[in-house]
Amino acid sequence: MARLVASRVLFGSTPYGNSAVGTPETLGKISQGDLAGWYRSQFQPANAVLIVTGDATPEEASALATKYLGAWKRSATKPVSGTRTSPAETTRRIIVVDRPDAGQSAVYVNRIGIQQSEQNLVVPELTNDILGGGYSARLNREVRVKRGLSYGANSALDPRLSAGPLILATQTKNETAGEAARVLVDELVRLGTEPPTAEEFAARQSALSGDFARALETGGGLAGLVGQLALYNRPLSELQTYLSQIQAVTPEQVQEFAKERFSAANANVVIVGNAAKFLPDLKTRFPGETVTVIPFARLDLNRADLLKGGK
Repeated sequence: MARLVASRVLFGSTPYGNSAVGTPETLGKISQGDLAGWYRSQFQPANAVLIVTGDATPEEASALATKYLGAWKRSATKPVSGTRTSPAETTRRIIVVDRPDAGQSAVYVNRIGIQQSEQNLVVPELTNDILGGGYSARLNREVRVKRGLSYGANSALDPRLSAGPLILATQTKNETAGEAARVLVDELVRLGTEPPTAEEFAARQSALSGDFARALETGGGLAGLVGQLALYNRPLSELQTYLSQIQAVTPEQVQEFAKERFSAANANVVIVGNAAKFLPDLKTRFPGETVTVIPFARLDLNRADLLKGGK
């Protein structure tokens, strides 16, 4: 629930603000004809990339493609291309969805991240990994290991055609939701003011390198990497340079990137939980900032303002 609310808060009425899986209201409006029309417009050769990995020469792969897909013709219906413009960055919003029956609180912090057309994706990827990419990353160390607020905390960077989100997330007791939210925001601040130590930097470099190497061990893993590059029109040569690019990044580059592109001043805070148990503490930890409380019964994920019937 917090993830869906956070997405709407960040992207508003733009397409990225909509739930990819829909809502009960939007799903009920989709007809069989809508699905058939979408299939005809999108599932066609002009919208597809065929990737073959394994023990096959280019000639053999081409023959197989012709044999099994040769009859697949371009549809007369042109592929639909939606508008994917991300909204302009604004000041922080703090949104609380009050669920009195919630046994714990989900805490999300998000802001605009990066898009796939970035010239260098490795620096932001490593920056995110240092922030919240694993057990030894900063968020988990601060939230779980040091403070015992949760079983874990993480971050995710989702580059898209337009700028996607940077997401920081954890779950905690209702009573400590305000503290957890403050810690997530503070760690985002620290990312741009304090470069990673040699130890934490090396650990996350090794983790990313290892993940990449494991993906190359299978044909499916290799196909997935190639498909991701093809989908966003990135050069396939990045597969050959990825490891060297990771090793070329410096701690100072990570700090500078975070300072310039991941400012905490634009990071929203979303908490879904029993507000009575954390609201006073939350307001104390974010002095002078407006906290908007939405009763769960009034929550409407289909609206940019999230309120049934509007304000």
